[in-house]
Amino acid sequence: MTDISIDAEVRLGGTGGGRFGIRIDGTDVRVSAGAEQHGGSQGDALLLADVLSGRGPEIGEVLDVDSTLAGTLSHLRAFFRTPVD
Repeated sequence: MTDISIDAEVRLGGTGGGRFGIRIDGTDVRVSAGAEQHGGSQGDALLLADVLSGRGPEIGEVLDVDSTLAGTLSHLRAFFRTPVD
């Protein structure tokens, strides 16, 4: 994941929802609650948690994002599903 770069905002509804900033630059990963940017992608917090853990449909089906961000977030899904040695 060291070649991934993201600077995005996600607005999530439902339980645990809110505004979150996601920033990834190499090995530096930051997720902040209460992001202050405007706009961003939308989706349901619980559905996104399921998708990132490997359950349910693909990211683009539960989060209103462009294909580039969906692809990048799919790397996170793959990382979360990788067994620990």
